[in-house]
Amino acid sequence: MSTREMILQTAFLGFLEKGFDSISLNELIKRTNLTKGAFYYHFKSKEELLKEIIDKYFHSYIDKNGEELLHVEGNIYDKVNFIVKSIGKMQREMICFGDIEVDTKAFHRLFLSAIKKDDRLRKHNEENTKKIKGVFELIVKEAQDEGYIKKDIPASKIANLINICIKGTMVEWMVCQKSGLENSLKENLLSLLEIAKVC
Repeated sequence: MSTREMILQTAFLGFLEKGFDSISLNELIKRTNLTKGAFYYHFKSKEELLKEIIDKYFHSYIDKNGEELLHVEGNIYDKVNFIVKSIGKMQREMICFGDIEVDTKAFHRLFLSAIKKDDRLRKHNEENTKKIKGVFELIVKEAQDEGYIKKDIPASKIANLINICIKGTMVEWMVCQKSGLENSLKENLLSLLEIAKVC
């Protein structure tokens, strides 16, 4: 593992454990066992660390899965299953962060606080959301052409509702301490498709 990667992992775990505002840069440097000079060679601030952590552990994953979704074979229901499994896989991969168990809810709280703090992250998240909604719109149009979803509802509106459904389910999962994120997501997305499907 490179020094940069080790710093990112150490900071990530520190942010999750104590929260971004409660852990100092000096404590993070101490946890890495690096000199200040060696640390600052890679990162100048907690904010810089946070930006890279969010890009590495969240945005890059979403980008990759959005691309893969475009190439999933099958109908809209197969694609919903892919979305659900992708989000579940992301949760499982975050839980198994090396040999340390990560609280994925803490990560999502860190992400939400990060996009509030940083304009660049907020804009990146907005671009990411726009791109994902574009992918959802393409799969909805395909489902409309195949006769699964009503054509009188604009694909862009259904895509927006899919996005809101995913985000809302995740917030409910974080706030209500519910288990079974994948099952809730699948149930909510299938309910949404039920409303939009051709009778």
